[in-house]
Amino acid sequence: MSALASSLTFQQLKGDGVLAPIHQAFGETVQRLDAVANSDVVLAAVLCSEQLARGHVCLDLSDAHSIVFPTLETDSRIRQYNNWPKEAEWADKLQNSPLVTVADAETDQHSISTPLVLDAVRSRLYLARYWYFEQKLATNIAERLKQEPIRIDELQLQHEIARLFPDRENIGSRDQCLAVGNSVDRWFSIITGGPGTGKTTTVARLLALRLSQHLAAGNDPAELKILLMAPTGKAAQRLNESLSRATQLLTVNAQVHEALRQVSAGTIHRLLGWTPRPPERGGPFRHRTEVPLEVDIVLVDEASMVDLALMCRLFDAIPKSAQVILIGDRDQLASVEAGGVFSDLCGTLIGDTLDRLDDSRRAVIAQRTGLQSARTSLAESLSLESRSTRQIEEPLRNKKTSRRKQKANPNQMTLFGGDDKASESDTEPVAINWENSVTRESLAVSTDVLTESVATLNYSHRFSAESSLGQLAAAIREGRADDAVTLLRDADPSEIQWLDGSGKEDSSVDVVIAQAVDGYRGYLEQLGRKPIGSKEVLQAAAQVRVLTAHHSGLRGEAILNQRIADRMMADGLLNSYAGDQLGRLVMVTRNNYRLDLFNGDVGVVAKVDHDSISSNSSGRGRVVIFEDGNEDSGVRRVPAALVPGVRDCFAMTIHRSQGSEFRQVLLVLPEHDSPVLSRELLYTAVTRVKEFRDAAGGAALPGFLSIAGSESVLRGAITRCNHRVSGLREGVEDHARLRPNDNP
Repeated sequence: MSALASSLTFQQLKGDGVLAPIHQAFGETVQRLDAVANSDVVLAAVLCSEQLARGHVCLDLSDAHSIVFPTLETDSRIRQYNNWPKEAEWADKLQNSPLVTVADAETDQHSISTPLVLDAVRSRLYLARYWYFEQKLATNIAERLKQEPIRIDELQLQHEIARLFPDRENIGSRDQCLAVGNSVDRWFSIITGGPGTGKTTTVARLLALRLSQHLAAGNDPAELKILLMAPTGKAAQRLNESLSRATQLLTVNAQVHEALRQVSAGTIHRLLGWTPRPPERGGPFRHRTEVPLEVDIVLVDEASMVDLALMCRLFDAIPKSAQVILIGDRDQLASVEAGGVFSDLCGTLIGDTLDRLDDSRRAVIAQRTGLQSARTSLAESLSLESRSTRQIEEPLRNKKTSRRKQKANPNQMTLFGGDDKASESDTEPVAINWENSVTRESLAVSTDVLTESVATLNYSHRFSAESSLGQLAAAIREGRADDAVTLLRDADPSEIQWLDGSGKEDSSVDVVIAQAVDGYRGYLEQLGRKPIGSKEVLQAAAQVRVLTAHHSGLRGEAILNQRIADRMMADGLLNSYAGDQLGRLVMVTRNNYRLDLFNGDVGVVAKVDHDSISSNSSGRGRVVIFEDGNEDSGVRRVPAALVPGVRDCFAMTIHRSQGSEFRQVLLVLPEHDSPVLSRELLYTAVTRVKEFRDAAGGAALPGFLSIAGSESVLRGAITRCNHRVSGLREGVEDHARLRPNDNP
C-alpha cells in the first residue's frame, strides 16, 4: 500500500470531500517523485496545494487542523481527525525529506530544486514557486526600505505643503497631509484608507510635490517619468477620472499642473508588456529585471487586488532608482489569486501616521507638515493593542512574536482582522531646532521598517463615522457581530433597511427586486426624454445597484438579473427585444483596448435617434453609451455590435463592485452560510454606499442600504475573516535587518 493511501487522515479528508481532484493528483505526483516518502510529508504537500487554492501562500503547520478546513464545522467546532500529525514530528519529517528544502532569509532564491520549501522556524510549508515569489518580493522591498531617503529641499517642501494643505488642521485634511509628508521622500511607501478618505486627492498632491521639487532643482517637471497602474482596466479608468478632477482643484505652478495633466493610468499587465511567450522566451512580461521600466515614480492603485505573483513581477521590473507607492484599502477584498500582499505589508496599525514614527522622524514630519502628534502614551498604546488583539482573536505576527509558536485551539476557528484606532490626546508641541533636526539619520527609517512606511487615512467623506452607515461599517470591519445586528435593528429606515429572511416565508428578495425596479425607473425615464449621449442617464443608472456574493444560484448575479429584467418588462419599462434591449444596463466582460473599453465598464443600451423607449423594438440603430471624462459631453457612444461580450448589470457581484459607489445599495445575502461570504466581502458591499450633496452644496443626502438575509448568515459573514497565511511581512523585516553585503 502506498504511503498516500496508508494515511488515515488523508482517507478521512477524501471521504469528507475536502480535497479537489487536482490536489489529490498533486499528492500522487509527489509520491511518485519519492517512492518512500513519508505519508505525513505527502499529506503536508496536499494541504499546501489546498491552501494555495484558497488564496493562502503557505501552510501553517501549527494551525493546519483549525484553519485549513472551515467547511468541516460541526456544531461550531472544528472536526478533529485521528492520527493528525504532531507539529514538531511533522516538521522533523519534512526537514528530513528529499522533497523539501529548509530555507531562511539567507537562502539563495535560485538554488531551490525541490517542490516544497519549509520555513522551519515559523513552521510554514510552501510550494517552491510561491516561496520564491515571496522571498524575491520581500528582498526587493527590503532593499528599497534600506536606501537613503530621496533628497528633498525641506524649506521648499514645507512651503508647498502649506500651500496645498491650507486646511490641514481639519481632521479630514490632517491625515492626507501626514500621508504626503511621510511618503514624499521614501523609496517605498503605502497609503491605506477606507472608501471616501481621499486617497486620490492625496496622490494628486503627493505627485504635485514631487514635480515641484523637480522644478525647484532646475529641471523640467515633464521629464519626471510617472507611471500610474491599477490591476484592472476599470480601476485604471476610475483612477484617471479621479486624478483629473483632483488635479483641476490644485493651486500649483503652471508647468507642474501641465505635467500632472499628462499623467495617465494603465493596467499593470499592459504597462509591463504582457506577452503569451513562455519564460524561457522572455515571457510572460517584456519588462523585468533585465529590461526594467524607464520610470521615476510608480503608483499602484487598488493594490489590495494585486496577487503575490503579479506584485513580485511588478517590483522585478521597477528599477531601484524609482519611487514606489502602493494605494488601497487593507480592509477590502484581497486578490483573486494567492496572496494578501497589501494587507500583509500594512500589518496591524495603531494610532495615526505620526504616532507610528520614531522620535526623530516624527519631529521632522511635524516640522515638515506643521502638525504635531496626537500620540497616546506608550502604556496606553500597548494596552490598546493588547485589548484589540484579544477582541478580534488575532495573533500579532511581528518581529517579536513571529518566532513564537502559537497553540491552536482545536475547538475554535482562528479569527483574523480588524483593529481599533488609538484614541487621540493632545500633547505639547515638539520643540525642534530645524537646522539640527533634518539629517540623513533622522530621515531614515527605524527598525520597524514597514510600520513607519505606512500612512493611514481615517476620515471618510463618503459617510461620517457617526452615521448609521459609518457605525455599521466599523462594526463589520472589527468583527463585532452583536453590535452590527443591533445597529441594523435600530437603524433609521430611511438610511438602512434590514429584510431579515429568517422566517419560513422569506420574501426579502422579492422586496429587493421591487426596490431595484423602482430605483432603475429613474434612468429609464431620463433615457426616454433626454438626447442620446446625455450624461444624466448614466448618472441616474449609477444611483442604484443590487449586489450579491455569488454569480450563480437562486440568489446569484445571473438569476437576480433575469428576475429584475422580467419584472421591468412586465411593468413596461423594457421592451422584449432580447439582443439589444433598449434601456438595458450592461457590463463589459472583457477588455477591448482599440475601443478603450475594459472589463467592468457599465453602459446603457440606447437608440441612435431621440424617440422614446417604447417606440422601437428592433435591434437596429442601437448604441451603448458609456461615461467618458475625456469627452466634452462626458459620454461616448459605441455601436452595440462592436461592444465586446456584455451581460446585464442590474445586479452584480460584490467583487465586481469594488472601487464603485452608489447612493442605493441593495444587498442580497445567500440563503445559507457560505465560505465566500466573509467580513471583507460584507464590508466592501456596505461601503459602496455614498452620501451625496445637492448642487448648492447643502446638507448631505444620505445613502441607502437594504440588506436581504437571515441573522445567522449575517453573523457568519462578520465572524469569518479571510486572513491569508503568508510570511511576506516577516520576510521583509528579516531581509531589512541583514547588512547590505549579507543580502543573498
